[in-house]
Amino acid sequence: GGQGGSRGLRALIICPTRELALQVTEHLNEVLKKVWTDAARPKAVPLVGGLAEVKQVKRLSKRPAIVVATPGRLWALLQAGDKHLNDGLKSLRFIVLDEGDRLMESGHFKDLMQILKLLPPARKVHIDGRGHAHPVEDDDASSSEDEALAAKDFGQGRQKSVVRQAMLFTATFTVPDPLARARPATEGEGGDTAPKD
Repeated sequence: GGQGGSRGLRALIICPTRELALQVTEHLNEVLKKVWTDAARPKAVPLVGGLAEVKQVKRLSKRPAIVVATPGRLWALLQAGDKHLNDGLKSLRFIVLDEGDRLMESGHFKDLMQILKLLPPARKVHIDGRGHAHPVEDDDASSSEDEALAAKDFGQGRQKSVVRQAMLFTATFTVPDPLARARPATEGEGGDTAPKD
């Protein structure tokens, strides 16, 4: 279908402000024009507050491959049952949180967390030197419990896991507090970002 959407929604970029989402969309489409010269070129479309929702729903009906959105408008369209968005989240390959620190600070946290809860569990993969993905077996005993809880949270029965890349861009070097508490510490790193007494 149109706008490179024959494969459905492939990437979701979430920005804290309308202005940033519109700017990212514009720049991304310029890059896509230089990379793809044929009609199959993917197209990014913005979903932001302050613009007519009817026009944005019409853009979604063309099944764009990339959506750049603010959390509030994205959540509103998901709740309204937009088929392209709701189906697309099930097979989303890329999710980007642009200026993630601002997403946490600017009152978008609740909408953002609701959106992230809709994503099916991601599969662990190893990317080899040629860029090929290989499944990683997880022998952690809690893994099956986590998957069962995730399946329960994501609706009826167990949803298929997907290979998805997640990227978080911030303007600061600190992890926003709600994310720091949710992220388990890795070896050699403290789990709590709060200063020690």
